[in-house]
Amino acid sequence: MIRKLAALLLLTPSIALAQDIERFIPAEKALGLIQSAEIYVEDDVDGNCWTNKSEIQKKARLTLESNGIPVFQEPMNGIFPTVARVVIRGVAYKLEGPNACIGSIGVTISDAGARYVGKTVLVGDTFYYRVQKIFSSGSTLNNQFSEYADGAISDIAAGIISARRDPDVIETAKEYKQRLDISSLITLEEAEKRAEKSK
Repeated sequence: MIRKLAALLLLTPSIALAQDIERFIPAEKALGLIQSAEIYVEDDVDGNCWTNKSEIQKKARLTLESNGIPVFQEPMNGIFPTVARVVIRGVAYKLEGPNACIGSIGVTISDAGARYVGKTVLVGDTFYYRVQKIFSSGSTLNNQFSEYADGAISDIAAGIISARRDPDVIETAKEYKQRLDISSLITLEEAEKRAEKSK
């Protein structure tokens, strides 16, 4: 009896919260609410196995912007979905002996997520997009990493455009138009300066 009561009390906030929710949008459709992006390239590669990071970042920016998704060059004070943090991460090392490289590249869009367990909040990453692949090469991984990242960024752009046609995404974008507006965004540096002045 006590277990059933504890389980009911644990679920009660979730049930009450669910009654106030008008719609649920899954991760692949949430991409349709993205208004802008920041692109980060994280390099955890040894032995000169990946040397074309800046070209990959430039091409990713061109792909997104040519599909109507503005890309900021410096960190902004917005959060998902107003600003999507696109991370391209390479991890690789050079094998001794055969002088070959082995590594993986991943492309993600994530944001902090939370689950409530009574008065406790569990915090972690929520992924809206995540792909990764392992490659090997007799020289650098530049070509493989570049092709894979290009494909993933094109997939993200197509996903955003497609999801913007979803009825729930359309309604949410209308209701929260002002909150999703990027015209009032400022850089993180500027936000920190303003916070310092207000102390």
